[in-house]
Amino acid sequence: MVRLALVAAAAALAVCGQPPPAADTPAGAPELPTGVSLPVTDANFTVLYKDTWLVEVHQPALCPVSERLLKTWPAIVEKAAASNRTLRFASIDAWANTATLAVLEVRSLPAIKLIQDGRVYTFKEGFSVPAVLQFVRNGTQTARWYNRLPTSYFTISKLQFDVFVTIQRVQQIAYDAFMDLLLK
Repeated sequence: MVRLALVAAAAALAVCGQPPPAADTPAGAPELPTGVSLPVTDANFTVLYKDTWLVEVHQPALCPVSERLLKTWPAIVEKAAASNRTLRFASIDAWANTATLAVLEVRSLPAIKLIQDGRVYTFKEGFSVPAVLQFVRNGTQTARWYNRLPTSYFTISKLQFDVFVTIQRVQQIAYDAFMDLLLK
């Protein structure tokens, strides 16, 4: 398995970029009621190319910080929507959407990204509701850095996420098996 991953990584180094899956011209996101978070996937991530978005990226398992973010996300969405009617919200399952992670250049999980005018700002201050709301208000002025929202993803980045997700799934299976043995 490791050998296969290394061969795939070497092959991917030769490829500069890969067009995103289902990358037709983004026509904007579907109309959602204010304060609703859209599940974004590898099939529909092009909606992020239009409008201003606050996006949360989480792991579905083995991450207490992701669990805390998922618990506070509805409050963040509700309060941010009340103060900014044009802001859209999205939620991304990192394990199922590695191409989207590569496009957004996610470097750690969980993550919150503010996408505005083709720029992706990364939130780095913790996941409390007041801290995120402050980032929404001033993120473009106070962010230490941003990256441009690319039109394609870098193949090696997607491959790295695919390997990471595979390792995480194996860890989850091992953990579940250990807990089953322990509780018997």
